[in-house]
Amino acid sequence: MEFRVLGGVLAVVDGEPVALGRRRERRILGVLLLRLNTPVSTEDLIDLLGDGLTRSAVRVHVSRLRGALAGTSAELRTERGRYVLHADPDQVDVHRFRALVAAARTAEEPLTPLREAFALWRGPALGADATDRIRERVAAGLDDLYLTATELRLTAELAAGRHGEVLPELAELVAAYPLRETFAALLITAVHRAGDRTGALGVYEAASERLAEATGLDPGPALTAAHLRVLRDDRPPGDPLRTPAQLPPDLADFTGRESELDRLDALLPRGGAVVISTVTGTGGIGKTTLAVHWAHRIRDRFPDGQLHLNLHGYSTSAPVPPMEALARLLRALGVPAERIPSHQEEAAGMYRSLLADRRVLILLDNAHHPDQVRPLLPSSPHCMVLVTSRNALTGLVVRDGAVNLELPVLSAAEAVEFLRTTLGAGRVAAEPAAAAELIALCGRLPLALRITAAHLLDRPGIAAHVARMRAGDLLGELEVDDDPQASVRAAFDLSYAALEPEAARLFRFLGLVPGPDLTVGAAHALAGRDPGRLLRQLTAAHLVEESGPGRYALHDLLRRYAEERVADDPERGAAARRLYDWYLRTADAAARRLYPSSTRLPNGPVHAPVPEVPEALSWLESERANLVAAVRHTAAHGPREYAWLITDALRGYFYHRRHVVEWLAASQAALDAAVAGGERLAQAAMHLSIAGAHSVEDPRRALEHYRTALDAAVAAGWTQGTATITNNLGDLLYDLGDLRGADRHLREAVRLADNVLLADPTDGERGSAAIVFTNLADTVRCLGRPDEAAALLNRALFEVDVSGTVYGAGHTHTVFGRLLCDRGEYAAALDWAAGALPSIVAQSGSAFEVNALVVIGDAHRGLGDPGRAGEAYRSALTVAVDVGHPYGQAEALLGLAACEDSLGHAASEESLAHAERALDVARRHGYAVLEGRALTACARAHRAAGEPGPAAARATEAVAVHERSGYHEGLVASRQLLDVIRPVAAIAATMPGC
Repeated sequence: MEFRVLGGVLAVVDGEPVALGRRRERRILGVLLLRLNTPVSTEDLIDLLGDGLTRSAVRVHVSRLRGALAGTSAELRTERGRYVLHADPDQVDVHRFRALVAAARTAEEPLTPLREAFALWRGPALGADATDRIRERVAAGLDDLYLTATELRLTAELAAGRHGEVLPELAELVAAYPLRETFAALLITAVHRAGDRTGALGVYEAASERLAEATGLDPGPALTAAHLRVLRDDRPPGDPLRTPAQLPPDLADFTGRESELDRLDALLPRGGAVVISTVTGTGGIGKTTLAVHWAHRIRDRFPDGQLHLNLHGYSTSAPVPPMEALARLLRALGVPAERIPSHQEEAAGMYRSLLADRRVLILLDNAHHPDQVRPLLPSSPHCMVLVTSRNALTGLVVRDGAVNLELPVLSAAEAVEFLRTTLGAGRVAAEPAAAAELIALCGRLPLALRITAAHLLDRPGIAAHVARMRAGDLLGELEVDDDPQASVRAAFDLSYAALEPEAARLFRFLGLVPGPDLTVGAAHALAGRDPGRLLRQLTAAHLVEESGPGRYALHDLLRRYAEERVADDPERGAAARRLYDWYLRTADAAARRLYPSSTRLPNGPVHAPVPEVPEALSWLESERANLVAAVRHTAAHGPREYAWLITDALRGYFYHRRHVVEWLAASQAALDAAVAGGERLAQAAMHLSIAGAHSVEDPRRALEHYRTALDAAVAAGWTQGTATITNNLGDLLYDLGDLRGADRHLREAVRLADNVLLADPTDGERGSAAIVFTNLADTVRCLGRPDEAAALLNRALFEVDVSGTVYGAGHTHTVFGRLLCDRGEYAAALDWAAGALPSIVAQSGSAFEVNALVVIGDAHRGLGDPGRAGEAYRSALTVAVDVGHPYGQAEALLGLAACEDSLGHAASEESLAHAERALDVARRHGYAVLEGRALTACARAHRAAGEPGPAAARATEAVAVHERSGYHEGLVASRQLLDVIRPVAAIAATMPGC
C-alpha cells in the first residue's frame, strides 16, 4: 500500500492506482493524509475545501473513500464525530519524506536518505487539487522543508566533492530564491572549490547587493563565513576533490613485462566481486614500477578515482597500521579528519560505504602481511585492488580470493631492451658483449640496472664501467636468489661511491629520517647547510626521488642502505638532534602563531621565526605524518624528550583540527617514554594531551586522564600546567553538566591564573587567563549568578585587550553574547557574537565558530526573527557536524527546535524531531545541561501538539536533570512548564480513551 500526496493525491495497491473519483474526494483524502492518524472535524473539511461543501456531502464523499480503500492496510474511521485515517506513516510519501530528511540531519552519510527523500518529491502537496486554505493551514511549512532539505542535500554533495555537478542547480536556486542566503553561500563554496576564486567573490557581491536593495540588511553569518573562506582561499586538507588521482608518476622508459601485463589485463573487474591482485617478488624486482605502469594504463576504466598508499611493510619506518591507513584513505576520499571514526571497524565501514557502487582503483604498495591489507579491501564489485609485497600474501589468496602474480627478474631480452631505452640503442649495439656482461653482473634486477644505467649516462664506455665494477667486486654478489638485500646493496654502492663527499654525507643522514619523506628544510637541518645542490645530485643518481614539489623520499631498500651507512658515522647523533630540533622548533612556532594561549611545557625550544597563519596551518598539515613518526621514533629510540616536547607543541593543532587518531598515537607513545624515563612533568603534559584527544567522543575517559594529569602536575610543581589542567577539567565538567563541580575547579583555575599566569604575564599567558575567566563566567551564568559572570567577563576582556591576543577573544565575546541574551538584550548580544565571528573563522577555531553561530541564532530568535535565527542554527549545525563538535550539534538542534516551537502547533512535529535528536546527542555524550534543555524542548513540542501526558513526563524528567546539574535557568523554565502542563495532563488522564 502506498499513498502519494506530493504532486497530487494517489493511492497505489500492489502497483496499481486506486480509483479515487472526484476532486473533492481527492482533496478530503489529501487532508486526511497530511493529518495522518489525527482526527479532522467535518467543519474543518468544509472550511478547507470551500466551494459550497455541506455536511451531508462530506459524509457521502467519506463513504466513497471508505469503499475505495476497503481491503487495504489503511482504515478510515469516524471517532467522536471526526474522521481519522489510520495508516503507517512510512506508506505516505510526505511523512516518509519528513522522516528521511530528519534522519539525514544526523546520519554519517546523509546523501543516501536525502536522495531517497527527493525521489519521493513530485511537487507541492495535493498538486493541482490543493486549495489556498489547504496550502496555508494544512500543508504550511512543506515548501520550506523542501528548501531546507535541498540545502542539506547540496551541503552533503559539496562535502562529497561534487561541486562541479551541483553548480548548475545552485545557480538556478539562487536565481529563484535571491534572498535565501544559504543557497548563495553554497554557490560561493562550489564556485570556489571549482577553482574560480574571482567568480566566488562575484557571487558574494551580487548576493550582498540583492540583500541591501531588498531588505536594507547586511549579509548574515552563512554568507559572511563563506566570503571569509574565499578571501583566505581556505581549502582545508580533506576538502574533497571530485575524484582522487594519487597514482605516482609512470616511467616514460618502461619496457618489457608484456606477459605480466597481459595477466593483469585478464583480471580486470567484470562484476560479481571485488578483484584483488597481488604482485610479489624480491626487493628491487620492479613490483611497484609494474603496478604503477599498469595502473596508469587502465585508469580510464576507474572514473571515480585512483588511490595509492605505501604501507611500509618492509621499511625502517614502522608498518602503517590499518587504522592509520584507513584514516589516510578516507582523507583522500574527501572525509574531513574530524569526521573519521577513531575505531577501526567504524572507519572500515565508512571506507566501504564511500566506495560502494564506485569504480575506484586502489594500489596498496609494500604490504607486509594480509592483516595489514584486509581492512582496506572494499566490498564494491566495481573496484580493483592491486597489492605489492615481498611477502607471498598467501592468506589473501586463500581467504580473500586474491590472484597472485609472482614477478621474476627480467628476461635477457627485456634487460637488453631496457639498456637500449635508457642508454640508447647505438651504445648497446656498439658494445654488445659489455652490455651482456653488465646485465649479468646486475642479475637482471631492474633496480640495479636502472641505477647502473644512471651512472653510464655521463660516462663514455660500457666496458670501462664494467671493468671498474669487477675491479671493486661491488656487483659480484648481485645474486638475487642468495641474498636480495646484499645484492641490492652492491648496486647502491656504485652510486654511493660516485658521490662527492658532501652529497654522500647527506645521503647517509637520510637514513635518520623516521617519516615517509622530508622537505628541503628538514634536509637543511640534517646537513647543517643549504642542501639544494646535493639533493639535485642525489636525485640525478636515482638515490632519492622527488615525491612532490620540494619533498623528497627514498625507496625502502635505499633507506635501509642509508641506515647501514650512517650506523657508524660519528656525526650520527648530532645530525639526528638537528633534525628533531628543527621539527620541534618549527612545529612550536607554527602552533604558537595559531594557538598562542596554549600552555606549553617549560624548557621548550628556542622560538623559531613565527610564520603567518595560513603558512603555519599548511606546514602542520603537510608535516603531520613526519612529526608523528618523529614522536614515535624518539619515544622508542631516543632522545626521549623530543617525543613529549613535539607532542606538547602540537596539542592545540590536534584539538582544533580534530586529528584524533594521530593525536592519540603520538600522545600514548610520548607518555610511555615519559614513564620509562621517570619524567613526572612530561607525564602530566601527555595525560593532558590524551585527555584532550578523548574529550570530544569519550569525555568520561578524558576525565580520568585530566585527573591523572593534575596529580602529576602538582607533584612536579608545574604551576602553569596545573592552572591549564584545572581549567580544562572544569570546562569538561561544564560540558557534562556537573556545574557545581565545574564551579569548584574553575574557581581554583582563576586563583591559579591570578597567582601564576598574571604574576609576570606574557601576552599568551594573558590570553590563557582570559579563557579561564570566560569559562568560569559561563559556568556561574548557568548557575544563576549573572552579575558575577559579568564581572568575570570584564576581567577577561581586559586581558584580551591588553595582550592583543586574537585567539580566545572570540570565545569571550561569544559568552558575553550568551549573558546578554539571558538578560533580554538581544541586539547587543547580536553585535558581540557577530563581531566575534570573522576573527574566529580567520583563526580556524571551528568549535568557537559553532558557539558564536548559536548565540547569533539565539539573538535573532529573541528579536523575533526566526528566519535568520534558523539560518544561523543551520550553519552552526553544519560546522559542528563537519568538525566533530557534538556539544555544538546539540545546541544548534535545540535552537532549531525553539524556532519551530515559536510557530505553534503546525510546527510541533519538526520541533519535536529536533529536540529528540538533541536529546540523543546529549545522552550519548553525557551532556547533562543539554539533556535537561532537550527534555524541556520535547515537553514544549508535545504540549503544542496537544499531548499533555508525554509533555508532563518529559518536563518532570527535565526538572530532575536540572536539579542534579544545578542549571538555574533550565530548572526555572522546566518547573514553570511543568506547573502549566501538570493540571492539563491530570484532567486528560481521567477522560475516556486518553
